[in-house]
Amino acid sequence: FIFLSATLFSCASIHKNDSSNTSAGDNIGSSAADLLNSYWHVSGKLAIRALSPNANSPSAQTLRFDWQQKAEDYNVTLTGPLGFGRVTVSQHNQRIHLRQGKRHIEANDIDQLFAQQTGLNLPISYLRYWALGIPSPEQPFTANNLDANKKSDHLLASFKQDGWQIHFPSVTLAAPYPLPSKMIASNEYFKLIIAF
Repeated sequence: FIFLSATLFSCASIHKNDSSNTSAGDNIGSSAADLLNSYWHVSGKLAIRALSPNANSPSAQTLRFDWQQKAEDYNVTLTGPLGFGRVTVSQHNQRIHLRQGKRHIEANDIDQLFAQQTGLNLPISYLRYWALGIPSPEQPFTANNLDANKKSDHLLASFKQDGWQIHFPSVTLAAPYPLPSKMIASNEYFKLIIAF
């Protein structure tokens, strides 16, 4: 479930590359974009499946997460099976901190840090946007279609971005906005399934 603060701090706009986006994509995100600079909290499960596993990494991993976001800053706690344990990743004032037991690592780039620590190249920095059902403004995207059955034409049913296919098979009404309750992101190497 997604819990939203009663006060939205300010409205953020999504900047899109018009030459790369479909005309349907021009209408997305106006309500979800309101959440980008507000506080939100979500918890659920994350399944990571390697589509071409190797001997050095498991072919599948399921983690529980608790994610709190306030504008650019966040605090995410991941818990998993033995060997993974509990990991907390946070960002404050553009500095990223990873804590696992007595280990504490600081970095400037969450995608690089995650890849170094896990060996998995995943679009962690995009998840803040994808969790709200909108593309990241950092890269151009292509809208696949808008689902006419959804309660809002501001939420994409699926889109492609940076080599990833993102699909939202189910949506829930949280506060006044329809938001994803499940997200599937895949490329040629990985499949991520997030249930909120």
